[in-house]
Amino acid sequence: MTDTPSTLEFFQKFSNEEAARLFFENRRWAGEAVCGYCGSVSVTECKDHKPMAYRCKDWTCRAFVPPQVLV
Repeated sequence: MTDTPSTLEFFQKFSNEEAARLFFENRRWAGEAVCGYCGSVSVTECKDHKPMAYRCKDWTCRAFVPPQVLV
């Protein structure tokens, strides 16, 4: 047997996008958001989570533009 939930179990656990986001954030960060680029814990939550849910406030990181953005 696998630990993979059925479709019904999945939708019962994550009834909406917000519930899923909170679950995965807690699994990844255990309550404290960390920047994926520089590792800083100086992270702020963006209003309405658009265009992203969190933004790094570290000035060295904010000056860095990932190569994917330039493509």
